[in-house]
Amino acid sequence: MMKKFRYLILLLGVLVLVCGVFLDAVADTSLPKDDPIRINKVLEKVDQLISVERLEEALVALGEIESDTTITSAKIDVLLGKIYQRLHKPSKASELFERASFSSMKDGDAYLGLAETNLALGKLAQARFYSKTIIRSNPDLVGAHLVLARVDDRMGQTARAKDRFSNLIDNQPDSEPVIFAYAQFLSQREDTDAAIKVLSEFLRRHPFAADAGDFLGQLYWQQGQRLDAFQTRNKAAETFLAKGNKFRAGVIQSWLAANDPNGQYEVPVSPRTSPSPALAPEKTDKPRKAEPIPAPPAIPAPENKDAKLPETRRPAPQTLNRPSPIPLPEGAMLRTGSGFIINGGRYVVTNRHVIDKTGKIAVRTGTGEVRRARILKIAKNDDLAILELFEPFPSSYAITPQEMGDANTGRSAVVMGFPMTGILGWQQPSLTEGIVSKTTGFQDDPNTFLISSKMNKGNSGGPIFDRKGRLIGIAMAKLDTTAIYEKKGILPEDVNIGIKVSRLLSFLNKPGGENRSVAPEVSLEELYQGMLPKVVLVAAEGL
Repeated sequence: MMKKFRYLILLLGVLVLVCGVFLDAVADTSLPKDDPIRINKVLEKVDQLISVERLEEALVALGEIESDTTITSAKIDVLLGKIYQRLHKPSKASELFERASFSSMKDGDAYLGLAETNLALGKLAQARFYSKTIIRSNPDLVGAHLVLARVDDRMGQTARAKDRFSNLIDNQPDSEPVIFAYAQFLSQREDTDAAIKVLSEFLRRHPFAADAGDFLGQLYWQQGQRLDAFQTRNKAAETFLAKGNKFRAGVIQSWLAANDPNGQYEVPVSPRTSPSPALAPEKTDKPRKAEPIPAPPAIPAPENKDAKLPETRRPAPQTLNRPSPIPLPEGAMLRTGSGFIINGGRYVVTNRHVIDKTGKIAVRTGTGEVRRARILKIAKNDDLAILELFEPFPSSYAITPQEMGDANTGRSAVVMGFPMTGILGWQQPSLTEGIVSKTTGFQDDPNTFLISSKMNKGNSGGPIFDRKGRLIGIAMAKLDTTAIYEKKGILPEDVNIGIKVSRLLSFLNKPGGENRSVAPEVSLEELYQGMLPKVVLVAAEGL
C-alpha cells in the first residue's frame, strides 16, 4: 500500500511539473520578447532548469532573451555561471560571476558563485573573503556558511568546521544542503555510522530528499549493505526523475545496472537515459561481467584554466557536453589513490599497492586535467611506483628533486590527496595538517617516518609537504589501531606512516635538496593553491 502511495506522489509531481512548464510557455507567448515581465519569467524558468540539470534547455531559453539592460545582463551572467558550475568548469564560471558582480554590486548570487568557484579552484583565501562579504549583508545565506565550513575542513581545521556545521544544523535543521554537507564531513572523518544516522533521520522527515537519499545509498554500499544501497539509490533515482532531473536519475540507473547486471537484488530500474556514469565505488573483489551500457556522448578534455570567454553575452551553443569522466571502462570497479608529478611533467609517483594487479590507469590533477598512464617502474624494497604519462603535463606541474628533503621531528606535515573518492568525490584534493612525530617508522623502520596528520583510504601515494612547500615524504598507510588494540590493549590515535623522500630519491637515482631551507613558511591556503596542479588522483581498473 505504501509503495503504491509513493508512486502516486511521484506521478503527481511529474504532472505538476509538466503543467507548470505548459502554463509558463502559454504565458510567455502573450508578451513581447523584450518585455521585462516576460524576461523575469524566462530567467526564473532558466534557474529552475539549471536546478534539475537540464542545461541545454536552459541555454536555449537564455538565447531567446532580447534585452541589453545592465541588470538583465548581470542576471544572465549569473545563470551562465551556474551552468558552468554544473559542468564543473569553475574558472569560466568564476569569470561570469565576477562580471556580474561588477554590473550589480547587490547581487548575492554572484558573490556566492565567486565563493563557491574559488573554493573549487583551491583559492581558499578568496573563497573565505567572498563568503564573509555575503554574510555581512545577508547573514542567513546558508550557502556562504557552507563554503566557510568547507574551507576550514579543507585546511584541516576540523574543530572549527564542526562548530560551523553544528550551528548551521541548529538554525537550519530541515536544510538538505546543510545535512548533505555535514554527512560528507562525518564520512571523511571515517564516522560513517554517524553520517548514515544523520541522513536516515533527515529522510524520515523528508522522504523525497533526492541528494540525501543518493548519498545515503553510497554510504550503505561502502559499508557492504548492498540491498540497502540498491534500494535507497533506486528510490533516489525515482525522486530525481519525478523532479525532472533526468541526468542524475540516469547516473544512478547506470550504476545500478553496472553493479547488479543479473538482477540479484531485484531493484526495478526505470528506462535509462544516457548521461556519463558516475565514478564507480572503490572495491577490491572482481566484478561480474555486465551487459554493455551504451557509451555516453563524446566529451572534451577539461578546459584550460586560462581560456577566455567569448565576447558575446548570449550563449552561442545550443548544446553543452558534460565534464570528462576518468577514461576507464564503464562499470569497472576502480581502485583509487593519490600521487604527484615529477620529471618535467612526464612521470607520477604513487604507492605500489595503489596500482598493483590493476589494468588501465588514469590520473587527474587538482586543476582538472586528465591523462592516461602506464606503470614504468616499481620499487622492490619500498611501497613506491612510477607511472609514465602517455602525454606529459606542463613542466611547471612537476616537483623537482631540489624541492625535496627529509624532515626532522616537529616539522609540520601537510598531507594532500584524494581520500575516499567513492564518497567524497574525485575533483578536488583535501588537506590535513600535523607534525612529524618520529623520524623512524613502525618498530623503528629507518625508511619510513610517523606523522600525526590524519589519513584515510585514498591518501596512499600522495605527497607530504612541510609549511615551506617542500616535499618531505609520501603517504603510505594509516596505523591499524584495531589490530594493535587487540594485541596490546592500547588504542593509539593520529599515527600515520609516510615513506621518507630520501627513499624516493634513491629509487630515482637523484640527489635531493638541502635538508634545511631558508624559504619562508606559507599559509595552508597558499600551499594548497600552489600544489593543486601538482597533486593527482590515481584511478586504476581493478583486475
